[in-house]
Amino acid sequence: MAEFERVPVAQCVAGPLSLRDGSRQRGRSDRGEARLVAGIETPWQAWPGECFSLENDRMEHAEIVVGRGRNMDHVLIRVLGRMHPDCTDFWDGNWLTSPIHVRVGGFTAEVDAALRAEELHDFRVTLERIYAEVRGSATLSSLEHWIELTVECHPTGSLSIAGTVADHPGMRNTLRFEIDGLDQTDIPELVGALVAVEKRFPVLGRE
Repeated sequence: MAEFERVPVAQCVAGPLSLRDGSRQRGRSDRGEARLVAGIETPWQAWPGECFSLENDRMEHAEIVVGRGRNMDHVLIRVLGRMHPDCTDFWDGNWLTSPIHVRVGGFTAEVDAALRAEELHDFRVTLERIYAEVRGSATLSSLEHWIELTVECHPTGSLSIAGTVADHPGMRNTLRFEIDGLDQTDIPELVGALVAVEKRFPVLGRE
């Protein structure tokens, strides 16, 4: 199920952030422009019995898919690299060039998003928790409101997945969607993809 909506401009979180050209402003990052095509998967050591093959550690980016394959409803996040590769501090160093593709029902969306490493890390941690407890929810929430994605696990093991994506942090034209048909057994592969991202782009500067 998907629905488009035009909503008012969102308020950005305050804090000095560096843009790609080195300038600084509050609560906004530059959007990435890279278009790379290779992908990686790495072993996920947290789950016995689950194995994700390492194809080539030199490949260009990691991919996160929420859904059962690209021929069905899904959200695809490509993590292409750090937006400020020379920065090692928490605020500037953790911006990731991470375009998002959404296919739901008869709708598709392409968003040149900029997510942060700690956002993906925190999403992975809460996914592990709901997998272990078979209850609760995990949310991927973007500082700049590119994506809000919630995975809720029910006691039966079924998952409810709902979210929104926005095409620009200022304009906030949004696509609201739901992805059906997933259950608890789909979580390990998603966590494995997030671990692959963390292996390649760990969170910087967090105590």
